[in-house]
Amino acid sequence: MHMKAGTWIRDIGSALLVLIVASATAHAQQSPVVSIDDIDLGDLQSVTFRVDKATDIRINAVGAERTSSDVMFAYPWIINDKSRELVWAMDQDFTDPIKDSEWLRKFDDEVSFEPGTYDLYYFASEPFSFSFSMGNTTYSFSKTDKKDLSELDEDIKDLLNSLGTWLKEGKGSIDRDDLVKLTRQLHVALYADAGIVHVAKSTPSRERVVALVHPDNDAYLSQGFTLKKAMDLDVYAIGEYYSSDETMVDWGWIIDAKTRDRVWEMTRRNTDWAGGAEKNRRYVNIIHLPAGNYVAYYVCDDSHTFNDWNAPPPYDPDGWGLQISVTDPKDTDEVAPYEDTYTRDAIVSLTRVGDNELVSESFKVEKPTKLRIYAIGEYDRFGDEMADYGWIVDRGTGRKVWVMKANNTEPAGGASKNRMFDGVVEFEPGEYTVYYSSDGSHSYGDGWNASPPFDQKSYGISILTADPDAEATAIRLDHVSGTRTDAIAEIVGVRDDQKKQTHFSLTTPTRISIHAVGEGTRYGMVDYGWIENARTGDVVWEMTYRKTSHAGGAEKNRVVDQTIILDKGEYVLYYVTDDSHATGDWNASPPDDPASWGIVLTKADRDGE
Repeated sequence: MHMKAGTWIRDIGSALLVLIVASATAHAQQSPVVSIDDIDLGDLQSVTFRVDKATDIRINAVGAERTSSDVMFAYPWIINDKSRELVWAMDQDFTDPIKDSEWLRKFDDEVSFEPGTYDLYYFASEPFSFSFSMGNTTYSFSKTDKKDLSELDEDIKDLLNSLGTWLKEGKGSIDRDDLVKLTRQLHVALYADAGIVHVAKSTPSRERVVALVHPDNDAYLSQGFTLKKAMDLDVYAIGEYYSSDETMVDWGWIIDAKTRDRVWEMTRRNTDWAGGAEKNRRYVNIIHLPAGNYVAYYVCDDSHTFNDWNAPPPYDPDGWGLQISVTDPKDTDEVAPYEDTYTRDAIVSLTRVGDNELVSESFKVEKPTKLRIYAIGEYDRFGDEMADYGWIVDRGTGRKVWVMKANNTEPAGGASKNRMFDGVVEFEPGEYTVYYSSDGSHSYGDGWNASPPFDQKSYGISILTADPDAEATAIRLDHVSGTRTDAIAEIVGVRDDQKKQTHFSLTTPTRISIHAVGEGTRYGMVDYGWIENARTGDVVWEMTYRKTSHAGGAEKNRVVDQTIILDKGEYVLYYVTDDSHATGDWNASPPDDPASWGIVLTKADRDGE
């Protein structure tokens, strides 16, 4: 049978048309091999998939952007499951607007993938938001919020109304109902040959020495490990940088368990942008550590962490935290767990300090030794001084030998006013008293009025041996009496509204050292001591303001150290206080040596004059 040429060509064209239509119809009806939909604001969803051989995958996605700033607040992305590196992300520059929407944008194109395992993520955040803190409360607002401001101060209400007007002005304003409709259209779908691309499970790429991941807000995590030999380690860490205070607020570090020195730390300088919000930072590098015991730490402030993002998360949200892996699988058996018992053996531990507390404890040093001081407190930037802090006093002289200050501390995590001292100080033989004082706000327990420090339970001061393996040369004094063994007469620890006296006698003319601490101003002393001749009643010595110097703490805390000669005879030592600011009831910062509030007489050392 012969067919005319025109008929043959017409039939071929019809067949091709049928094939094209059939192909398009099949493509339109094809089910995605991987997809994420049903997305809510604040939602982060993910799915892992496997690509068995090199192929092109068509990605169909709908996201949303802030039209006034060209920043997407809802979008998907894909990372390599093994390397954790970004492979593809939806970006407004490579998307098209959706008709009749000021917010929605779409991506529909093919992307080439090599064989491997991948993670697909989708995150949607509030379009606009702002927050502020008042006292213990943080107020967060978005363009779609309706807040009850009736109990706020009028000035604050005016400010919020202004901000609310600012947020709702201009192109792109949206109400809650419209936003709900918008989120229903958010999705991402991957189309490919189901025999090549399929859902899979994520697997760690290396044996992990440390895995401090998925931390909660206010987390303080640690893990010890022992290296049986020197080796290279792969460190992978993601955290948060707070630009206002120029400090990391979610970050990790590693210390040498013996020396307590930091051998590695995550900083702004050694990290790169981790994707998402600008504050997300990532460290990826290899470090070399000698054989020894180590402790890795990771801490978080009170916001923006795994499953509680207040801004777009990094491209690898599951990597938020600190992970340490061996670079050579053969070294796996050369790593072992390590339990850090360092803080259990503290010589002094004044921790978990609450509001308005003054606590103390004494210790004795038997020979010159180095001790580690670990203290966490609060800096008052308005008063330019420490509000919660510790210090150490020589019990023999009453003089301060160490004090926690703004310039010898570093950030302690959380609010910028949280400060920490962690260092080694050398002590001469003698007895010492450790003090810690707190004001009426921001302390352990329910007293935080801002983000707490990362190591909340250690809020206060601890004294530890600098070398856990060294022979103990410092011990805690369990029962310390206020009475000095070398005192001729002593009245200390005096409280409000008291008048105390004690008798003493001298068999020969004697040089007397007087150490007295009390309260006074240039107008006169109100807490002070004096000495009377018991027979005549004459005052032979009296504590006056001109004889004193500043005793530390509030300016009204005064101290006198003076040497006098008393004749043979009977004497009475007195000390009197008014109705405020004395032992156990300070209405201002206490002196350096609160336990010495009162007066002490000892024999003068001629060699020391």
